[in-house]
Amino acid sequence: MNINYEHYKVFYNVAKQGSITMAAHKLYISQPAVSKSIAQLEKELGCPLFIRHSTGMTLTQEGELLYSHIAIAYEEIALGESQLQSLRFPKSDMLRIAADDLAIRYLLGPEIHHFIRKFPTHPLTLKQGTPDQVTEMVRQGTVDLGFTIFPEAYFPDLDTVSLGSYNGVFIASPEYIHPNSTTFDLADLIEHPIIYSYNNTSAAHYLYTLMGQQNIEPCSLMEVGTTDLVEDYVLHGCGIGITLHHLVTEKLEQKSLISLMTSFQLPPIERAIILRKHEKHTALITDFLNTFFC
Repeated sequence: MNINYEHYKVFYNVAKQGSITMAAHKLYISQPAVSKSIAQLEKELGCPLFIRHSTGMTLTQEGELLYSHIAIAYEEIALGESQLQSLRFPKSDMLRIAADDLAIRYLLGPEIHHFIRKFPTHPLTLKQGTPDQVTEMVRQGTVDLGFTIFPEAYFPDLDTVSLGSYNGVFIASPEYIHPNSTTFDLADLIEHPIIYSYNNTSAAHYLYTLMGQQNIEPCSLMEVGTTDLVEDYVLHGCGIGITLHHLVTEKLEQKSLISLMTSFQLPPIERAIILRKHEKHTALITDFLNTFFC
């Protein structure tokens, strides 16, 4: 008889918790998935394992017999996994991360949640900084990993792993710029204050380069601390903002913001993981990194 171990895992937890709801919460799966697994196990074994009540689940005589064996096996497996994890990931290990506001808000949440669930006894520190600050923290060794935009300068002591590139967009409030405005060239655009965050300094540098090439006087560029502040100041009619398109998709659909057509394209923003070169990383760090590439 070849029965999926996962079915026994679900059976053990439902029997132990006495509830499909509590077992689902414990296993981080849906209640229908728990019910389906139990039904499949009962079908394969050819007998009912639970009596369903409005208040929960109790074991049948067959279920009691099965549980007496499964509990021993399951708890031995769990103990073995725990001891193996302690061997691979000593409790003295910790994970130190630095990230800019975009990475903290939009990227790291699920991975950190996974880390806390998997390694509840291991310390984790998360520091926020500008891209330059994040890069410097990695270089100084005060953190293990940095999550930010791809460094503009080359650092021979660092490795950078690309996490993909994202398209920039000019945004404005429909009260500030008429939604039916035609395509903006650079001269039209810089008649307005340009608002950007430190995550988008490459876009500001690009505008300065274009202005120099076209002999246009520098415009009013306003750098703010976070991408949220770019949106806030744009919504208040303070000027035209530069942000990443995927961050404002909902507001563009709701028409609380508009995107501006321009005669030139902003360079894509590339995000990266930054690590110190030639440094042996702990199994804990390697395991965390693998969540981004598996």
